[in-house]
This record gives sequence, C-alpha cells and structure tokens, in this order.
Amino acid sequence: MGEPTAEDRDALLARYDDIKNAIKTKDVDAFLALMAVDSPGRAALAEQLRGQFGEIVGAPYVRFEVEDLLVDGDVASVTYRETGHRVVDRDGARHTVEQVGRERMLWHRTGDGWLFDDSEFVDPFVVRLDGPVEEVEGVGRELLAEYDRIETAVREKDEITEFWIDIEDLQVDGDFAVLTYVEGMTLVVCAAGVREERRTRRTERATWRRTPDGWRQTGREHLDGDLRP
Repeated sequence: MGEPTAEDRDALLARYDDIKNAIKTKDVDAFLALMAVDSPGRAALAEQLRGQFGEIVGAPYVRFEVEDLLVDGDVASVTYRETGHRVVDRDGARHTVEQVGRERMLWHRTGDGWLFDDSEFVDPFVVRLDGPVEEVEGVGRELLAEYDRIETAVREKDEITEFWIDIEDLQVDGDFAVLTYVEGMTLVVCAAGVREERRTRRTERATWRRTPDGWRQTGREHLDGDLRP
C-alpha cells in the first residue's frame, strides 16, 4: 500500500466524521451503514453498539487522530488513536468511562463509497471507570457542554441533515480560554432550482471568557477548510 490521492484521503477522513456523528447521536444503524454487509463481525458489532449506546447518558465524546492512511487500489488501511469519554447509567448509578487506544481499520471502495470490513487493535484500549478524565475535566467539561448545546440547536434546523463539533485543543488561563475545534455539517441547498446536499468541514479557534452567568464566546477565527458550502 502507498500514499492515497487527495480525493481518497478526503473521502476516508469524511468516513471518520460519519463514525463520530453516529457515536455522538448513538445511532446504531448509521454506524452499521459504514460497514460492509458481508463482514463476519457485523452481527457482533451491532450487539456491542446497542449495549454501549443503550447505557450512555447524554452525548458521548470521541476523537480520532489518524496516524497512518494507506491505499492500494480499492483497499485502504487506516491507523488511528481513539480517545473517548462517556457517562453511563448502570444499575441506577452513573459512572464516567474513559478509554484510550490505537486501532487499525480496513476499508474497501464500493459503489456507495468506502466501507470498512474489519478492525484490529494496534495497542490495547485502556478503559478507566470513574477515573480522571484529563481532556474534559473542569473547564473542559463546562465548555464541552456549551458546544453540545450548539450542536443540538443547529441540528434542529430543517436544512441541516448532519452537524458535529470535535474539540482538538483547549488552553485555559484563569477566566479566559482558547479552544480549537473542527466543525462539520451536511446541509441541503437550492442551486438553479435543484436541491442538493453539500458537506463542509472547517477548523476554527474560539476565545471564551468566564462570566457570572457562565462561559461566553468573545471571538472566533477561521483556520482551515470550507467557509461556505
């Protein structure tokens, strides 16, 4: 396998946006739609996802950091680091679950785009129950809640069929915070009388200030990606 074309790389990275959206919305069918129908692990994954999604309270947090992406014709291999955090309800008690690990996923090109066949652990996942969650503790947890509210509000718009925000970096200095994130959406636009879906993905940096009424955004800077659909 070798380096992918820019088109293949963008298409495969977009699939991880789809996976994140399926996880955040706890949509088992949307997740399975990205997997080959003849994959031997499909039934087991469906059962695992229903169990995991069923116990999650609110929206889970997940981040993929792609480390290696290789393509050979219609076959691709993607190695990534996954960081996840979720609140679960087990036997009437709420717990925090944090997991970190590295995984390799195998994909193949179809008429419906890239679909994954299987995955394997590169480094076993470390899972902590009610342990420290560095990425979302304190201020991070408060600001993630703000972005959860933004996601919910945007998804209610009829012209937007998909929307997600992935936090990449957070720096805090007293009552001030700088947060870098990737924002993606799929929306329906009307051009020359024809309705079509368009997808955007952009990286932005936002500044926040703590006030007596909570955190308030004071500025935003576009760093990369699409400004318009």
